[in-house]
Parts: sequence; structure tokens; C-alpha cells
Amino acid sequence: MFSDISVHRLCFFQDGYIDMKKMPMVFPSKIKKYPEVRSTYDDINIHAITINDGKEEKTYPLKQPREVCLHMMDLPGFTVNRPVPEDLSYACLYQAWTYVALLTHKLLLPSYTKIFTGELGSLERKQIESLLFQLIQPYASLCSIYSAQYGGLSNQENPTYLSEKIQDLCDDKGQPIPIELLGKGMIADNHTFVRFPPFLACKAHSHSRVDRNIVRIPDMSLESKFYEPYSEKMDILIVNGSPMKSLPSNLFNIFENLQVLTILNVDLKQTPEFPSGISRCNDLEIVCLSGLPGVKKMPKDILRAPALSTFYLHNCPIRKLDIEWPASMTLTSLSLKGLLIQEVPKEIAKLSELNELNLDCNPILTLPDELEHLKKLKHLSAKGIPWIAFEGKFDQMPKSIYETWHAENPYIINYLSEKEVEDLFDKFDENNNNILDPTEVAKLNFEFLTTIPRIGVKKLGDSQYGGVPPVIFKLKGLESLDLSYTAINCIPDFASELFTLQTLNLEHCPFLESVSGNVGLLPNLRSLHLNSCAMLDSPPPDIVGRGFDSVRAFLKKMAGGFTECHRTKLMFIGLGQAGKTTLLQALKSPTKKTQGTQDAKLTDGIEIKPWVVPVQDMFEITYSCWDFAGQTVYYNTHQFFLSKQAVYMLLWNMRMGFEHAGLDFWLSSVACHCPNAPVVVVGTQLDQIPMPDIPEKELMKKYPQIKKFCYVSSTAGTNIAELEETLIEVTMTHCSQMKLKIPKVWLNFEESILVERKRGKNILEWGKLKQYAIDNGIYDEKDIRLAVQFLDDLGTVQYFDTEVLRDRVVINPQWIVDVMAKVVSVNEKYIKESKGRFFHKFISEIWKDYEPSLHEWMLKLTERFDLTFPLPKSGEAVNVVPCLLPEEEPEDLPWPKIEEEEGIRESKIQYKFTYLPTGLFNRAQARLFSQGFTDTKLLEFLWKKGSILKKNNHYALVKQISDYEMIVTVQGPRPKNILDLIHETISTLIKDSFTGVDYDFYIPCPDCVEKERTKDPFLFKAELISRAHSVNAPFLQCTKYFHTVSIGELLSNMPDNRDTEFDVQIQESIGTLQEIRTNMAQDVVILYNPEDIPSKDKEGQIVDPRQIHEDLKKVGFNCWFSEDMDNTTELEIAVAIMNSKVLVICMSEKFTSYPKCRQMFLYAIEQLNKPFAVAVMDESQEWQQTDVGFKIGNPRMAMIKSVKRYEKKMEDLIDIIKNLLLDIEKNTMSNPAVFISYCWANSHEACSVTTQAKEGSLGFGDPRAIKKHIEKAGLPCWLDIEQMGKFGIYQDITIGLQNSKVLVICVSDEYLQSEACMMEARFGGYNLHLPMVVCVVGTGKDWKTSEIALMIQKLGDGATVVKMQRETPGSYDRVLEHVKNFLKRPETEKQKKMREKLAKVQQKQEKTMKEELEKSLKQQGDTKFSFQEEIELIQRKFMRHISKITRADDLENELPKLMVFDFVKKGKYCKTCNVCLCF
Repeated sequence: MFSDISVHRLCFFQDGYIDMKKMPMVFPSKIKKYPEVRSTYDDINIHAITINDGKEEKTYPLKQPREVCLHMMDLPGFTVNRPVPEDLSYACLYQAWTYVALLTHKLLLPSYTKIFTGELGSLERKQIESLLFQLIQPYASLCSIYSAQYGGLSNQENPTYLSEKIQDLCDDKGQPIPIELLGKGMIADNHTFVRFPPFLACKAHSHSRVDRNIVRIPDMSLESKFYEPYSEKMDILIVNGSPMKSLPSNLFNIFENLQVLTILNVDLKQTPEFPSGISRCNDLEIVCLSGLPGVKKMPKDILRAPALSTFYLHNCPIRKLDIEWPASMTLTSLSLKGLLIQEVPKEIAKLSELNELNLDCNPILTLPDELEHLKKLKHLSAKGIPWIAFEGKFDQMPKSIYETWHAENPYIINYLSEKEVEDLFDKFDENNNNILDPTEVAKLNFEFLTTIPRIGVKKLGDSQYGGVPPVIFKLKGLESLDLSYTAINCIPDFASELFTLQTLNLEHCPFLESVSGNVGLLPNLRSLHLNSCAMLDSPPPDIVGRGFDSVRAFLKKMAGGFTECHRTKLMFIGLGQAGKTTLLQALKSPTKKTQGTQDAKLTDGIEIKPWVVPVQDMFEITYSCWDFAGQTVYYNTHQFFLSKQAVYMLLWNMRMGFEHAGLDFWLSSVACHCPNAPVVVVGTQLDQIPMPDIPEKELMKKYPQIKKFCYVSSTAGTNIAELEETLIEVTMTHCSQMKLKIPKVWLNFEESILVERKRGKNILEWGKLKQYAIDNGIYDEKDIRLAVQFLDDLGTVQYFDTEVLRDRVVINPQWIVDVMAKVVSVNEKYIKESKGRFFHKFISEIWKDYEPSLHEWMLKLTERFDLTFPLPKSGEAVNVVPCLLPEEEPEDLPWPKIEEEEGIRESKIQYKFTYLPTGLFNRAQARLFSQGFTDTKLLEFLWKKGSILKKNNHYALVKQISDYEMIVTVQGPRPKNILDLIHETISTLIKDSFTGVDYDFYIPCPDCVEKERTKDPFLFKAELISRAHSVNAPFLQCTKYFHTVSIGELLSNMPDNRDTEFDVQIQESIGTLQEIRTNMAQDVVILYNPEDIPSKDKEGQIVDPRQIHEDLKKVGFNCWFSEDMDNTTELEIAVAIMNSKVLVICMSEKFTSYPKCRQMFLYAIEQLNKPFAVAVMDESQEWQQTDVGFKIGNPRMAMIKSVKRYEKKMEDLIDIIKNLLLDIEKNTMSNPAVFISYCWANSHEACSVTTQAKEGSLGFGDPRAIKKHIEKAGLPCWLDIEQMGKFGIYQDITIGLQNSKVLVICVSDEYLQSEACMMEARFGGYNLHLPMVVCVVGTGKDWKTSEIALMIQKLGDGATVVKMQRETPGSYDRVLEHVKNFLKRPETEKQKKMREKLAKVQQKQEKTMKEELEKSLKQQGDTKFSFQEEIELIQRKFMRHISKITRADDLENELPKLMVFDFVKKGKYCKTCNVCLCF
């Protein structure tokens, strides 16, 4: 089409990589700097600017959307040296943009002295532009038409390195193309291209997009010579992270046509006052200035731009805004964040059109009353300067994290100074270990809270407005309000005036005590954030923890009237015969003593009694007293009733002595279940023994929950009255519920329930309870559940919100205590005599006092509490009660010895507890059995402190080996899978029910297991591994066999316990799934029409697809064949085809008429490119005329046709399949001679598609471009994205390196930080002694003093360096030259020995391949179960990670709407294994 043409270059620029199918890429820096600014496009027009200020992302539409600037470069045309290929002209998406722009936009000629070779006469610029448009328009139209031959513009792609390919077309022998790389320095020449990766542009548009995350210009300037004449239509100026010291005073003369101005993170030390003259910019709509430490003053006219709608001024040391505030301006969004202003200018009230006002992170004390005139204000944010919040993301703060936090949140440094902030760390680092623990951080935060001014800090006693600026309640149009990190103490009733309010953020307000109930009545409220408000009583913390709906329901009821709740539980705990029942009687007695209970019956379980105590004639405290039985057998039930909202009275019999009183046991138990509940330790029998010597201070230090030690005699009445006073004091001081204000309707609801209890009712159905709630004015289902949960906390009811149990509510807690006690009772013979077996046939006897209709529900209740678990229904129905199992371990425990040749491995995890709570181990047993870890043959080997479990082909021995230790040992093909599943169960149980327990676990050294094959490997402590990882330690050493194990390997072997290394864990699981899937792959999938199966009368007369299947199996092929094709779903067939290597088609006349097979065949060859073999079943050839026949073409086929030809032609089919498999194997095992090791962050191509670039990671050289350049010379290269996924990530890399002859290392700072990259370099350099071509990419310099530099020195002439950080002519060719030279070299002696060694290893591997094939059928079963185990594990990890995210942050508005579907084929669920068989 084109001949004798020249190439003229356009400057057609948008800030982002232009692709019709992708949004512009955003490159984050290592430390996030806000705000971030980017343009949003509508077709090829800029229609909006998006600004992310670190809190939220907002998009601001431009009033006058600008066309993308399109102009000619002032350069002569360049001739081409060969025909222009289609993919660089009209069949190219990028060029398509150009053609569309040429057709729809005016072509500008800011300068044209070199464009035209002839005389232009008297033609003016506008005339020339018009004539040029008429000339180019037909050409552009033709290109659009021709593109239709290649599928139309929407189906085109962008060729990689488009600019370079076009440049290659040009004949540069006579005149070189002038190109400068952006980043080398400012360019003033009008006739030079500037390379702005990944394209070229003029100097103005290149300089106007200087983002430090993409490129850094050392001498960046905004002087006019670097922009004119191309700046005339420059509408966006973005400068981010530039080292500029000053701005030109005539800034707005140079860029008077700007529509968006953004200057971020620039020093500007020589510009104390920002330039004036902004009023000249008639089109300027958005200004964003942030991180300008040199700017201390704004010019008077900074808001005078006529069209200005959005103004951001962030993080600048400006103490006063002495500027003009024009009343007529159109400003709608004003953000003054992180300044040093202490008074908000009252003149802001003149901005009548203001919609958004952000005053975050300023040291302000209040807001001016004049703001009430902002009638259109919808969004107000006055967040205080933040302090350090853990937010559940880390447990402690090393100095490096402290510095990073302040770099991301510079507002404290702005106010105090960097030196003072650094000194504060040292001041509060009391341990001098360069780490702040939570207590030290709390003290530091209090310093920040009290020394930095914030709203409310001067009005802590304000009961009228609660420290909230009164003007806020006059802004009746507000939709969102943020007062987080302030010192307000309450949200008053005035909040009812904010009728349109939708979002209220009060997070991190440490003095906030209450929120008015009127807030719950706001009709539009959708979000209320109350996290981390330490003094908040109304709503109470447990209500806050349940989310917005619960908080709103509580507040709504509070608005209808409330009362203070002086009620709590009083828990009497201690060993048997400690005097708990006697003391309670004495406390309740008017004489404060009792006769004693020497002949009384022992407490059986728990007894619950009320006790009302008057407090100084002001009010009464109602205690619900729970008297816990002290016998050991009941400890397993006690844990379910230890309440967080309670006071604990721990009794001990002083006659037994302190050492035998069990105080440590009970204190640890309370600490595990209720870590914040107050405890009073009471010594009894004072009348019989003198005052004991007990280490009170040591105990209080060890157990901070202890509030008081008391010593009494219940029979003599000694100190009983004093104990009562102590109890009242502790209750009022340490029980937050004493100050709790609750809705009156809740108490009315409770009264209705208590009436039913007095009538003898113990349990109510949910429907009836719901009706009582409605009768008392609680109508909404969520409100009812909230009220029921509150009554559960008080001890009035017991409610279990699970699918099985939620249909009933226990209204008499004593009833449920008795139900549980009946199961574990010392008086219950049926279960004890059956060695912990709870046979269902005895239910009617054990629970004879209860309604038979409730028995099944009660049994489910014991299972819900992990008190029992059901055994598989193989005979008589029975549940097991773990705490009543035999104490002794069975003598003949069937734990098999491992034989190496069996392919069975053994591994273990050991748990060590500071205190192992009673019941934890037995509950873990119950949960494991309920999750499918069971085998009826092993049930006889259950005992109280251990069990043998089985899941699929794995055995697990779980034992409690002491009062502080548990150990789990697993044998099987993949023991880590089962260990992870068991660990997940145990750790989840601890998180759910034993929150205060302190423990760690230990994992075996992988080298001890794999290399030494020892059953007693060295155990690494998990906490040590995590700590080593946090400080970037490369490895740890096993002290038993002195193995050196990398932290990465240990992390991949460590269960996901601490919610931290999720990425590592999930990648490992995905890799394992890929490996298992490879093992599960079939050689052949056979497709056939079921109508081709011969009937009985025609068997032996026509070719039978089933016979083909049998004969292929006999040869040794692993085949997938459906016996019932009609009932096999397309999904099952598709999965089989995906996991197969070759497709076999049993072709007949009927095959093409069978939709299922026809669709699956087309799917296999069109979507999967699956190789196939055709077995022709009959004489008909009509199938060749169908679309299936057209797709098949004319390959070699097995023309069976008839039974007579079957045997001969079956050999042809087998031969065809073998050849196809051989071709696949050859392609899989291809071994390129050049291995390219690189980090994705250094590749322009990778960063334009998936990877996010890092600051300074992109230089001139691109590793993927190096690969393409080498392959142009006919040298195949190993590159990860093309070679991975064959055998598993590490094995793929190992094989690639072992078979390569030259290693090309693209070194950079990012490469050095990547453990995987450094592993490749070490293995290739140290182990294989490969010659290395070191290409220096990126922009950093750390490589010069790194391990790579030492490696280069060690290799001597076996290594060479090519610097590619800046554009250097011929650098790619030099890389190729070095590679060729190294390939020509003969192998060194070291390399030869290594090759021989590897050859022997390969021979050994090939020898074992046949043995492995013989085990393939067995492995199919193993891998199937392993796949199920890995899927189950990855689901648990995923859900744990999601739970962690939702726990750590209130993500109501930020959490993506994630929907997970688990497709299960009906009827394919295996009840025995409790797993889905369709995956």
C-alpha cells in the first residue's frame, strides 16, 4: 500500500500508558506519598482528575474536558529502508489512536522550521495547519479502512517496543534521529525527541510529567526554555519527587493555559513564597500542592484563578493563610491538610459554593462559628494529628518501622521536628532494645496526645457539646464528618440536627465516653466508626465490635430512654472444699457468717444464685453468683461459662498451704478465657490458721488481673464485711458495665423472659421470644438479636447463634449448666463405665429429667461446645466424651515404623504452652474428629491425652505429653498437608475460645527430615523464624546436624499461624496444587458418541470405543474414559481434557451429530490447542464435510473402519499417540543455552502489564528486551514467564540453570532484595560455575558493594559487566557479543566435573522414572486425596486472611465486594471423607 514514504513523528501524549483495554498504570513508591494524582480518560479526552489523599480517592470532573494535545515535532521526515509491516501501521492499536486523533483533532504546529523543505511563502501558521489537516485526513481515513481487514481497531494489540521498531525502519545513515533519554537532564532543543518510557514525546510534554516513581531528572527545572514553544497547549503539569530548589517567578506566564497543576514532594528551599500570578490561568481548575518543605507562605492571589474548583495544600510548613478569599469564586473542594495553622481562617465562610472542606492533621483547637454560612458544605474532615496505631498489623514496633511510619505520616514531624521525634523513640524505649512494645507505644502516644493541640483538648469537661465545635451542628447539609484522633468526650444530642449525615468517623478518640442515642435515629446514617475509643461506654465495646448495625440498633433504643445497668456476674472459683458455697452463704447472711457446710453435698457442676448488694443508699448492685464445682472432672465444662463481663472470686483453703492451693491453675485459666476480668483472691479458714506467708507482689506482677488479696473465715465472720466492701470497690472500678447505659426496653424485655422462667420454663423457641421482644417495642430482627446477646452477657439467657442451635434460647442458665454436668458428672455411671462413650440408647436415662423432644438439640449442644463428638454411623449410635476417656495410653499403640522405599514420610509439630488450659486438648480432639480425621478401626486407641487419627492416606498421632506440651506427629505421602490442617484447627480453637493463652510451636528442620531421615529432627521455634524474617536474616542453623536452612524455606514449611506470611503460604499452596495436578494428569482422553457402543447383538461386528480404551490401557497409557457419556457433564469432560496430554477422537458419522462431543472437541483444539489423534470407526467419510472435519484437516489418522482392520490399525493409533507424547516431552524438556535472571520490577514490559514499578527501578535496559535481542541472533533463552509451570517453581529454575551454558544477570537494587533472584545467581555462579554477563539495570548503585560484585571478582574473566542504566548506543549488541563469546569457550574443568555429576544425577532420575510409573495407580489415589487436602487448607488460609483483614480495619466502604462460589455436583459428596469429590 505504501511506498516511497517518510516518517513524521507526532507528539501525542497522555499521562499513562495508553491502551483501550487498560486504565493508566499507577506506580507506587516504597514509602507511599500522598496525594497521588492521575488523569481519567473518556475516549481520548481528559475528562477528570483523580486524587488520592491517603484516606480516600476522589474524582473531580473537569468543567471543560480537554482534548489530548496533538502536534507535529519540528523535524524533517525520516525515510524508511524497507516496507512498513502492517503491525506497525494500520493494524496497530497505538497507531489507531493516532489516526482517530488526526481525524478528530486539530493538528498543531508550534514550530515548523524543519518540517517543510520547500518555501512556504506568505502562508500563516493557521493556514498551514488547515492545509496539513486536509492532506493527512484522507491518509488517516484509508488507514482506518485497511485496519478492518485485520479485524477492526478494537481487536488490535500494541507491538512491544513500538518506538524502537519504527526507529529501526528509518534510514539513519545520513542523518541520525535525535533522541535523548528523559532522566539524563533537562532538554532545551526544539528539534529533539525525548524518550519517555515507553514512548517518545516533545520536550514540553515529557518534562511536564516528571514523576519520581517513573523517572528522576537531576536538574529538573520549570524555566521557559525547556518547554516553549510546545507549552502553548500544555494543560497538565505534574512534578512529583523532583530535586528542584526553586520555581520561576513567572511560572504562570510560562504555563498560562494549564488546567491542572500538581507539584508534589519537591524541596523548594529557595522558594519560601509560592509564585503569584495564578489569576492569569483562565482555564486552571485543579491545583494540588503537597510536600513542599521550603514553602512557608502562599501568595495573596493563590485562589484567584477564575475557573478554580479544587485546591489541595498539604504537608507544608505554613502557619498562617494570609490570602484573599474571593466570595464569587467557584471553589467547591478545599483541602488544607498537614499545615501548621492553629486557627482556621474564618474567611473560608466566603466560599459559598464549597462542597468539601478538609482540615485534617492541623494543630487546631476548634472551628470558627462563621463556617455555618457554608450552606452547601457536605463533607467536613477535621481529623487530628494521628498517633501510632497498631491496628492489629504488628505486635511491636522496631525503630525501622517507627521511622517508616513517620515517613508515611509526616504530620508529627512537621509539628515537633524530626530530631524531637527521634529522641522520643529513645526516651520511651525503656528496654533499650530498639523496639517499642505495646506498653511503650502507649506511653509514647500519650505524649503525642497531650503535647500536640487538637479539637476538644481544651474542653475535656464540656458536658454541653462534648468538646465538639458547636458550629458543626449548624451545618445541616453535612453528609460526612470526620473527627477521629481528637479529644472530644461525647457526641451530644445536638447531633440530631445533622439530618443528612451518612458517615461519622470517631475512631481513635481516647476521651470519647458516649454517643447520643439520637445518632441512631439519623435516617441517612450508613457508617459509624468507633474503633479504638478506650473510654467509650455507650455504646459498650462489645456492641461496637459487632459492627454498625448493632451499634445503630443500640443507639436507637437508647434514644427511647435508658438506665444505668448495675449488674454483673460474680464467679466463685477454686479447688474442691475451698469454701466457695460457704462464703457465698456468709456474704448473703445479715450476720456475715454461716454455720458451715461440713455435711453438705458437693456442688455438682455449677450453681447459680442471685445476690443484691446496696451501695451507700444510692443504688444496688445485682450479682449473678456462679458457684463452680471444684472437682477436676468439671473443669471441661467450666470453660464455657467463664464470662468476660464478670468479677472473679478465687478461693483457696489456707490449711492446704499456698503451694497446693491451685492458684496458678485458676489464675491462668481466667487469664486464658477472660484476660481483662478482675480477680479477688480470698484465703479461707482464717479462724483455723494464722495469716499465711504468700508472695502477693509476685503474683500480682505475674497476673495483673489480681486486684486484691483478702483473708476471711466464713464461720467466724472474720473480714466478711470488709470483703464485701472490697468487692463493691473492685466492681465499680474495674467493671465497665457498671457505667453502662442500656435501653429501658431491653430490661422490659428481660422482665417478660423472667416471668416465663418463674413459670418453670427453661427454654423458649425463637419465635416466642421474638414475640416478647415485639410486645416490648423491639421490632427489628437485628435489634432483637442484639438485646438477646446483651442478656446473654448479663447471664439472664444463654443463646447460641449457630445454624443448628439458634432456633431456641435457654432462659435459665442453671438448666444448661445441669445439662452439661450430666454428661461429665462424677455421679453419672453410664458414660464412665463405657470409657467415655455416650451411647445414644442411654440418653433417655441420663437426661430423664428433660423433655424427650429436646434430647437431639441437647446432644447438638454438647457437640457445639466440643464436649462430645459423634462417631461414624457404622453400628450403634454413640458420641465420645473426650474428658471421660481412659487416663492411660493404650499399651499396643499401632504406630507403624517408616520404611523408606514405601514413599512414606514423617513430620511433626510440637506446642509449648506457658499454661495448657484444661479442656483445650480434649476440645481439639473433638474438633479434629468432627472434621473427618477418623477411622473406626482406630477408635479403640483413644485416650484422654491422645489419639491416632486418619485422613485419607495419612496417620496422625496427637498427644498431650505434659501439662505444658502437645505434640502432633504425622506419617504419609504429604505429612505437611495434614500437619497444617491440624494446626489450623488447634490455632483457630485457641483464637476462638482461649484468647489469653500464651504458647509457641516448633517445626522440624527440613534437612533433618529429608536428608538425615531422622525421626528426632531439630525443632525450630516459630517465633524465632518470624523474628528472623522481620529483620531480614537470610537463614537459621539447626544445632543438631548443623544444617543451614533459609528463612524462605522455613516460612514455606511453617503453618500460617500469626496471620503474617500469607503471600508466602498461598504461593506455596498454589505451587503444590500445580505439582499435584501434574501428577494427576491423564495421558489420553477418549471422546466418543454413545450411539457407537454396539448393542449385544452387534458386539464383535463393529468397532467398539470401549475396546479402544482397554487396549490403550494395556499398552500403559493412563486414560480417561466415561462409561456413561450421556450423564457425564461438559464440566467434567472439560476438566479431564485440561488435565490430559492427548485427545483421542473415535470418529464416525454419528460423532459430529452428538453436540456434547462436538463442542468438547472444538473447545479442546480452539481454546486449549490440545494435540489430538483420530480413530476412524466406520466407512463413512461424511464427517469430513462438517466443521469438525474442517478443523481436523489432513493429519495422520488410524483408519480402523472395521473389526477386520482393528488389530493392524490399532497399532497405528498407538504409534500416533506415542509420537504426540514424544513431541510434548521434547517441547517440555527444551533446554535453552542462555539463562536470564532478572527482577520483574526492572522490566518496562512487565510494569506496563502486571507488575508495579518501584521508585528508581526502571532504567534504560529492559531484561525482556535483552532476551528478545539475543533470540534474534538465533540463541534461545530461558525466561521465567515462558518456562515456569512444568515441574514446580524451584525445580523449573534448577533444570533451566543446570542445562544452560551462560547466565545473564540483570542486576539492580531490586534484584539484590529478591531472595529468588539471589538464589539463581548463587546457584549459577557458585554451584554450576557458569560464565556470567552482568547487565546493570534500574537506577540504583547498591550492586557495586553487594554479593554480586564479589561474585564477579571471584569469577575473573568468567564474568563481564554491561551498564544499561542510561541509554547507551550499542549496549544490547555488547550483551549479545559477550554471550556469543562465552558460548564459544570450552568448558572449564570445574564446569566439566559439574556436568558429569549432573549427568549421573539425571541417569539416576531416569532409572527411577520407571519405578515411579509402576506406582502411578497408587499415586493417583494419593494425589487425589492430596489435592483435596491442599484445597481444604488453602480455603482455610484464605478465610483466615479475610478474617484478619476485617478484624484489623473497619473496611465497610473499602473492602471489595468479594463473592466466592463453591460448585458441588449434586450426589458427589463423600460423607465418609467429608470432602467434595468434584473439583
